[in-house]
Amino acid sequence: MTESLNEVAYPPARTARVTLWIIFLAISILSFAITLADEYAHKGIVVAYLVPPITTASSAGDVVTRFGECDPSSYIKEADILLSGKDPRKDVYIKIWAPGFPVMEAFALGLSHNHFVRNMFLITAAVWSLSLGLCGAALVRLSGSILFPFLLLLVLATHLFNDYLLNEGIVYSETIGIALFMPLMILFCASWAGNKLCLTTCAALGLMFVGFLRSQFLLIVEVTFTAATLYAFVVWILYRGRRGTGRLRVGPVLISTLLLLVAVNVYARWNDGEFVHNEYFYRLPWRVQSPPDMFDTGGMGVLCQADGKTCDRMRMQNAHDDARMKTLSDTTSAQRQNWTDNKRAVIHTLLTRPFRVLSMKSHYFIRYFFSEPLSVPDQNMGFTYLYLENALFAIFGLLGLAGCVAFRRFPFFQALGLFFLVGWFGSCIVNFTVLHFEVRYLFFGKVLNCFVFAVVLAHVCRMSMVWPNVQRKLDSIDGVDVALV
Repeated sequence: MTESLNEVAYPPARTARVTLWIIFLAISILSFAITLADEYAHKGIVVAYLVPPITTASSAGDVVTRFGECDPSSYIKEADILLSGKDPRKDVYIKIWAPGFPVMEAFALGLSHNHFVRNMFLITAAVWSLSLGLCGAALVRLSGSILFPFLLLLVLATHLFNDYLLNEGIVYSETIGIALFMPLMILFCASWAGNKLCLTTCAALGLMFVGFLRSQFLLIVEVTFTAATLYAFVVWILYRGRRGTGRLRVGPVLISTLLLLVAVNVYARWNDGEFVHNEYFYRLPWRVQSPPDMFDTGGMGVLCQADGKTCDRMRMQNAHDDARMKTLSDTTSAQRQNWTDNKRAVIHTLLTRPFRVLSMKSHYFIRYFFSEPLSVPDQNMGFTYLYLENALFAIFGLLGLAGCVAFRRFPFFQALGLFFLVGWFGSCIVNFTVLHFEVRYLFFGKVLNCFVFAVVLAHVCRMSMVWPNVQRKLDSIDGVDVALV
């Protein structure tokens, strides 16, 4: 009977899955080819302040010139330093960015400096095609339906993809990081639930690489692995001495966490003691800026509004310290002391006024979540198609979380729910506390909502097909009277 039930519960055959994966991968590549012809060959990268727009014929120099002092320009400058053979630790850009994406851009520059945008698009298209192909294969396995994964292609029709991820996003680190994170997350959850040490470790190494692409993803992976280790230890203590497979094991996630900590610390020691040097971030909430810029409109000044006395004190102290450092020949120790004082002030405000700060930052979170990918949030908070699209992302997230809770007796959904909750927490905690919000900072959460919802929906699809067949199998056994509730 067990063999019969397994036959019902785990269609289709391996050959069919591989064939479907190849077909799905080909369709994904075709979708990106169409996007290439439409977006870049005719319109280019459409950003309001880019005149003329960047196209696939644009060079790295064009990107630096037209973006100005923005993230894409600093990534390219860092990639140039890596290609030149100089010690990258002496440059300021190495200090503030995770190393993975500049290394990838250095590869694109090495192929052709004059066709940098084209190379980055081809790399992005290849990574996203592979990601959708792998996730499609996983959804076939989960749902038992060969048509189900094609729903993922609908995501390519959203403004999130067309206006950012496959447009301006090809010269930012989010696009490739999100593409790699999703299939690795599914693989990690499935292998951890199955207590497969080798596969779990491989998925953890992949997630570690994603963390090295962007520090936001590193924070997500670090917080998730730490929370997963604690969760597994608690489950082990509660179920110690009991047999059964309905729980997550400590070993695989503990090894993954240790590997991550070792890799991060090795790189930090090479990079003068820090993975990224972000101490100056703690000065930004107290700064004076007129007229307001993107930091202020994104909620950077919330700490000043929540704690006016500390804000005035830190502004005076920072002005005094800046004047004093102009008279010093070596400002390293004085600068570090100033950063430490600002960090203590930020932590003091967060600890003494947490609810006021979080409530004010929540207002910015809602505005930016429902914003158009390349716009100022205040300009499009209307009941439009884009508003409905973002509302769907929110609904998908709620339904995905509800599905993980409903299917919590399955170890896979325990792991997926943990990734979902901690992933959102890790992606927003810095913005809710110290830094400002930008529309692109929330793209990871929106795509995560879609993929988690797709996995939950695939499981619902599987159950709707499997349980009636299981009931017929059981009812056909002589002498057995079974009622499935």
